[in-house]
Amino acid sequence: WFPGVTVEDPIDNSKLGVGKLYYEYLSLPVIGVTKVTLEITKYKPRKHIIGYETDLDMIMPRYEIKCEEKADDAGKLKTRVIWKMYTRKRSYLYYGTVLQVMRVIMKDRAASALLQLFYKFAS
Repeated sequence: WFPGVTVEDPIDNSKLGVGKLYYEYLSLPVIGVTKVTLEITKYKPRKHIIGYETDLDMIMPRYEIKCEEKADDAGKLKTRVIWKMYTRKRSYLYYGTVLQVMRVIMKDRAASALLQLFYKFAS
């Protein structure tokens, strides 16, 4: 559902929870397909929150996804998806250069991913 992610494979058969590991295969411009490890770092199923990190050195991302259900004025349930991305890098040079470019790329990909999710669940 997310642009550039070709496959996500669980590394083991453990249940979803903190510490669960996956291999994620990403299609990156110029580099091609690369494999990264994804680890669940936050899991609160009753609050509909999941957080995860990958070992992608270029941006060292940490993500958090939260889903909220609310009824609209007509009483129809709607789901709001809040997707946040952080970096674990701590360099001012990185913040002023690479992060600015990645912010634009990831914002565009996230918008595309949310539209894909919407159409997937709306049909």
